[in-house]
Amino acid sequence: MDKLCFDARTNDATSIRVILEERAAEWESLTLSAASATQLEAFGRLSMPRLRRLTLSAQATEPVLETLAAAPWWPQLEHFDGMFFGLTPEASWAALWRQRRLSLREARLSFPYSKQMAEMLYSEQLPTLMTLALCGELRDDLFPLLDGARLPALRDLDLRRCAVTEAGFAKFAKSKRTGLPALERVGAVFLIKSTSGLLPLPGIPGWIA
Repeated sequence: MDKLCFDARTNDATSIRVILEERAAEWESLTLSAASATQLEAFGRLSMPRLRRLTLSAQATEPVLETLAAAPWWPQLEHFDGMFFGLTPEASWAALWRQRRLSLREARLSFPYSKQMAEMLYSEQLPTLMTLALCGELRDDLFPLLDGARLPALRDLDLRRCAVTEAGFAKFAKSKRTGLPALERVGAVFLIKSTSGLLPLPGIPGWIA
């Protein structure tokens, strides 16, 4: 896997574009971290015909995120890890899901609970997605959203980084989930109410068989 890690000294737009363009045609798997706004924007404008796996773990401003969401390489990606990359503003990313039919098989996403997240799950633009991991301030109100999701190939759903409860999970397990016909496994760490707030129980997994 290729890894790009820029520091503050590499922030000239022309230099960054030259560095990226020299190898862009070679990359099949790429991790991009510690990037500045200038670096991310240059990355979003590249054509990378062989790119299949992408991990983003950097933060950026709204204009740069709009450039990334419009990048030409999204339809060919099979694996995307944005677990430590804030997918905000949500409207930019919702436009990505709406406008393109993606070939993702695995996605790790950090999303706030929002209308835009619902659009992503409901859009039928992710017909090949088999594994989905969600992270963020997502509680039991996530389950009604998942009930209506249209992800026909989804087999594994990882909610271990979400703040769901056992009661909410049990209700979801009994739901029809008509848009998730292939779902086999759901991972969760349940929470309980206590005098000091919500506390994680020690690694109890939840599974839908």
